[in-house]
Amino acid sequence: MIQVLLVDSDPSAREMAGARLGEEPDFILETSSSPEEALALLRSERFDVIIAEEGLPGMGGLEFFRCIRETGDQVPFILFTGQGSPELLCRSMDAEADFYLEKGPNPHVQYTSLVYLIRRAVRRARGSHEEHEFSRFSLDHISEGVLWTDGRGTILSANRAAARLLAREERDLLGAGIREILPILAGFFTGTGSGDPVLHETQVTDGTGNTFPAILKLHTLRHRGADYHCVILRDISARRVADQHVHALKEFYEGILESAHDGIWVTDADDVIYYLNPALEQMTGYPRRSLLERNFLRDTGAERMEALRPFYEDAREHMRTVAFDSVPVTAATGIPLFVSGWFTPVRDPGGHFDGMIASAHDVTDRKMTGDAYQLANRKLHLMSSVTRHDILNQLMVLRSYLEMGEEMAKDPELRGFIGKERAAAEAIQRLIGFTRDYQEIGVHAPLWQPVRDILIRVRSMVDVHGVALEEDVGDLEVFADPLLEKVFYNLIDNAIRHGATLTWIRFSAQREGQDMVITCEDNGIGVLPQERERIFSHGAGKNMGFGLFLVREILSINGISIRENGSPGGGARFEIRVPPGSYRCRGERGSPAAAMAGQSRTLNRSSTGR
Repeated sequence: MIQVLLVDSDPSAREMAGARLGEEPDFILETSSSPEEALALLRSERFDVIIAEEGLPGMGGLEFFRCIRETGDQVPFILFTGQGSPELLCRSMDAEADFYLEKGPNPHVQYTSLVYLIRRAVRRARGSHEEHEFSRFSLDHISEGVLWTDGRGTILSANRAAARLLAREERDLLGAGIREILPILAGFFTGTGSGDPVLHETQVTDGTGNTFPAILKLHTLRHRGADYHCVILRDISARRVADQHVHALKEFYEGILESAHDGIWVTDADDVIYYLNPALEQMTGYPRRSLLERNFLRDTGAERMEALRPFYEDAREHMRTVAFDSVPVTAATGIPLFVSGWFTPVRDPGGHFDGMIASAHDVTDRKMTGDAYQLANRKLHLMSSVTRHDILNQLMVLRSYLEMGEEMAKDPELRGFIGKERAAAEAIQRLIGFTRDYQEIGVHAPLWQPVRDILIRVRSMVDVHGVALEEDVGDLEVFADPLLEKVFYNLIDNAIRHGATLTWIRFSAQREGQDMVITCEDNGIGVLPQERERIFSHGAGKNMGFGLFLVREILSINGISIRENGSPGGGARFEIRVPPGSYRCRGERGSPAAAMAGQSRTLNRSSTGR
């Protein structure tokens, strides 16, 4: 019987090994999850062979092997690892482990090989025959070329990969001098004893005269009083091609960055600038050499970049792209600049902050032009307000005299003329009022406005003459011009002025597709089909036609549309269509229609006046 101890920290690996090795009738398998547990077992039990993984917790497999040897135990040892490499193979040889086997993708081949090595190790330990210290089996199953030489450089063994890479028969390599095969190594066979590996990247010429880029690694070890050299040959042709592609891509993207019109700079994990493009240098006036290798927040004239600090720190802290617009910075000449752009953090493989990519566009001209427009608009607004105020004052005087003249006039024809003059003055006053309302459209930023609250305020402002005003809009809010209140005021006023027979006005909201449709309908006389568009025109209607024209203008500022869709004799129906992103429902989830269900209310069902 063969007593086997398997040491592996992976439970699934131990289970698999137990299943596979348990198929051998003469194997008795014991498993352990750690070197410490295995050492304790070795103090109380005796095993014919030990199999261990290199990546054990606490100490590696080879370190565990050395601990066993320090106790004087010469039990055969097989390094069975999933972390295979030529370097690890050489280390296992240096430590004089019996065999080295890499875990492969094919479990059947893997465990067949392991069973073979177990039996071979046990036979050798039991004195059946003497075998070579290093496993030929292992050498022939790695992709790197491995050649063993004696201290003088005579090749003692070569694996299949070495013969393939050097385009030579294996028998031609044995006994040849390593200096003739790999001349670059001629100067390295001078020392004796174990030492650090020597690494060299070079061009290797194979047996057919072809050359290829390779990395040569030379390990020297001392075994039983003699020096031996292990030469590992790795073909890096594929890596060279990949490096060339990477270099080409790097040049391509650097070309884009160097020719970009926007200023671009990159910092590392310590906020130190290690790249900036010419556009940034030209924009700010700072020479490139004065910014490179400087901390962006501390060493680049921090007071001149202070306004950018909150955006940089926000991007750094929350690991997200942060945009900025019209932020003031100071150029090298002391002239203020305004820039817009973004900060995008870069993550390392672990997801942590590893640097920042930043872009800035000079918007100074745009900012100055915008400021100039705003100043001009303020002046025009002031001039219009003052002029309108003076005209209204004169109109008030004119209307007073007309009223006095009408009272004093005895001639009916003259009184008729004065009445027409007074009507013209009233029309002028309405026109002046319209210019005031129209001037306010788009002046102020849009904001979220609760539709129900607007309707309640409007109800207190308009004389409904006993008409019931109902609403079913729930907690709907609309993102629109602050003059939205005037929209609902004019709709109610228009219905009362032109509805004739109406007894109620109702506002409701319903989602249609992705839009929200707010409906204002009544039971009045309705609108003729040929009039549906004309009523929104300037000057249409019986009272100068400003109301519905102003309604459409106010709504269109924020992409909201309105149309009349009622039926003559069946009442007017105005549909206000609000696009996605311009409506929401306070404190509700799901569709707006569901949020508003069952919330209809009458604002003045019993009202008979204002």
